Amino acid sequence: MNITIVCADDLVIIDDQPQRFDLSPYSFPAAFWALQWRNNQGEIEFNNAEPNQMITELPEWTTAIIAEHARLTEQALQPPPPPTPEEQFQEMKRQRNRMLNDSDWTVIRHKDQLELGLPTTLSDTAYKATLQWRQQLRDMPKIIRPSKTKTTQPCWTWPPIPPELKPDFPDYPPDI
Repeated sequence: MNITIVCADDLVIIDDQPQRFDLSPYSFPAAFWALQWRNNQGEIEFNNAEPNQMITELPEWTTAIIAEHARLTEQALQPPPPPTPEEQFQEMKRQRNRMLNDSDWTVIRHKDQLELGLPTTLSDTAYKATLQWRQQLRDMPKIIRPSKTKTTQPCWTWPPIPPELKPDFPDYPPDI
């Protein structure tokens, strides 16, 4: 087993698996800086003028640190829990805001083209459909409230996107 413990950095590396966690609750020798352990031997480094201490056994105080490292490593391998309804709701709002921002240019371009007397890229029907879609996106948080149940399924449906905007939003509706 290879172990590195650097107290000041809250860093523990065991067999090339780094974990950062609060090391302040653990008891270390006075002026402890780091422990380096490779296979059957190692050394304790100090942050003062004291020379490194060579060791052939891991100190007893490392047992709890090694156990916490193992717990955190195992925890990191577990899949994250599904998002809560509130987290899904907040993600829906982020996605909705991104789509509104990303579609601003179509509305601005249409208005600019009309103002300049140029032919518009969108037909009047497509422009109105775009405005309606954007309004439906804006209304989503008003008509949807996060469910208090433990469902992993979103409690909303995305409004249909106008066909003219599909090329600009190939991943619509977003997957949350």
